[in-house]
Amino acid sequence: MSLELAAESATWGISSDQAQLPDGVVRRAEHALSGHRRVLLKGLAGSGKTTLLQWLAVAAADGGLPEELADWRGRVPFVLPLRTLVRRGSLPSPHEFLTAVDAPLAGMQPSGWADDVLSSGSSLILIDGVDEVPEERRKATREWLLGLLSAYANAYFVVTTRPSAVPDGWLAAQGFTELTVRPMSGVDIGLFVQRWHNAARHCVESEAERAHLESLEAALKITVRTQRDLAQLSTTPLMCALICALHRERRGHLPHSRMELYEAALSMLLVRRDRERSIVVPEGIQLTEKQSMQLLKRLAYWLIRNQQTEMDHATAVALIDDALPTMPAIEEQGSASQVLTHLGSPHSDS
Repeated sequence: MSLELAAESATWGISSDQAQLPDGVVRRAEHALSGHRRVLLKGLAGSGKTTLLQWLAVAAADGGLPEELADWRGRVPFVLPLRTLVRRGSLPSPHEFLTAVDAPLAGMQPSGWADDVLSSGSSLILIDGVDEVPEERRKATREWLLGLLSAYANAYFVVTTRPSAVPDGWLAAQGFTELTVRPMSGVDIGLFVQRWHNAARHCVESEAERAHLESLEAALKITVRTQRDLAQLSTTPLMCALICALHRERRGHLPHSRMELYEAALSMLLVRRDRERSIVVPEGIQLTEKQSMQLLKRLAYWLIRNQQTEMDHATAVALIDDALPTMPAIEEQGSASQVLTHLGSPHSDS
């Protein structure tokens, strides 16, 4: 689906002798990005910023960019997730871009290849998540970005952030157009629900289950149209997907408030999904919902306190290891590493 983006002090690619369009003009992403070489994309958590960058990268790589972005075609995309890069220490130089994101072909790149691509202007640098950099490191991150802009003036750049993380005009002096991801409209929510259920139908084998998904889709479309509180919760792709999953899992019954929605989602992901799919004691560890929450709260507290959105495996194991002596019923089942593997297992999607 194409997101809607609103302009902030943007010219939308019109020539300088034409009147500047007012702030707040809303266009679909492919139209909003057209004509711009440097974009600062703002959006709330779950609004689709990262997914948009991933789509740009894949579409640029396989030649699938639409006509509106014809001037973006033929560019080599570099996806740089800051939340991962800042954990390495210093931010990477171009020859380290592939290694820093664990690209499997990093060791095969010819010497000087990244610099050549960037210098030629045939690159698309996609920098994700300024807001996920600890505040004390944002100045250094900006200096790193300014260095790239100076060295590779002809490259295309898209930088994403939550609005609260940077001031207005943060990169205006460097020629960046600021665009903001808009909440999904009622029409977009309906389309999202339809496509979510279409995807779900491709993953089931029985006609009965496909028919059930069709009835759930029809019911949910009516629900989000008629229940104002739920409609307001559905305006980001992340929350809309969560609502679709919960609606399916709970056979058409949904909580109404945001907190009730989160609690139901946690229950679904932590306990009920395994139990209702007859997955018994995965990894040899069995935790109650309360026990899982206690451990996850400890991990979440460390992330909040350290202004991080990710932690390395060793840190997570150490935090759980510190907690296990106070939780003997869990400690006797296995090591901290085994408990962590269970909490993050694909069985529970957590």
